Amino acid sequence: MSGIINSAGSKSGIIGMTEDPGPSADGWYCTKSSSQDISSAAILDFDNIRHMGSNCSESAGTITVSTPGFYFISIGVSNSSYVDDVNEWYFWKDGGYYGHRNYMSNMGESRFPTNNITILVELEAGSTAAWRGVGNIHGDTGNDSMTWHCGFRIGN
Repeated sequence: MSGIINSAGSKSGIIGMTEDPGPSADGWYCTKSSSQDISSAAILDFDNIRHMGSNCSESAGTITVSTPGFYFISIGVSNSSYVDDVNEWYFWKDGGYYGHRNYMSNMGESRFPTNNITILVELEAGSTAAWRGVGNIHGDTGNDSMTWHCGFRIGN
């Protein structure tokens, strides 16, 4: 948005235009606070909200956005320590499979293997974003969580 700098040094908008709230208002960062073995497909509930923008809301792992645009969305999933299991997470948009998958298989040989995926997706006002699948994931409180989900709007 263009604008005019006033004498106090702040930008005022041009008549008829609104200020873009930016990625802080249209972004989120959530982590998993405890380890969990999910053996039947379910939405992964990131229960530790580290940042939730004013134009977003979260319920049971599902993010709802109120500002339409293109969103940069990432997930990082860590297997529980030395667990012989598969982590398989699918991106869900508006309650349905959208076609992006995070897959990792561990034969119990590695400690806390981690896999990440990042996507760019267009969301409308009221659209939802979530990850659904199965896996034995590692979670932890504070800054030690190795399973996370974040996103932010990058523009129209």
